[in-house]
Amino acid sequence: MEENKEEIQWITKIRRHFNLRIEIYKRKKTIKQCKKEILQTTLQLGKVTYQCFLNQKESEEIAALSSYIQQRLATVAELEQQIQQLRQGEEEQDFLDAMF
Repeated sequence: MEENKEEIQWITKIRRHFNLRIEIYKRKKTIKQCKKEILQTTLQLGKVTYQCFLNQKESEEIAALSSYIQQRLATVAELEQQIQQLRQGEEEQDFLDAMF
């Protein structure tokens, strides 16, 4: 009976560990996609800005693209913070598991 309880605890720990790893992977993948979108949008913004400079006009598109870049940067920062929190939670749980 005690042996089954220990096995269940180990399985639970392993499952929790892999679930955290999956969440971190998903967030890293999203960060990578956001950074790619930031780069693409920045290039697009540069093209639009250059075109506006040539045309000597203001463009609402510049503001929209700048806003989009800021949103994606905020998303990247938020996801990176979530990854840190997940890792910290995992370390704390590992510490607690080691104590008991």
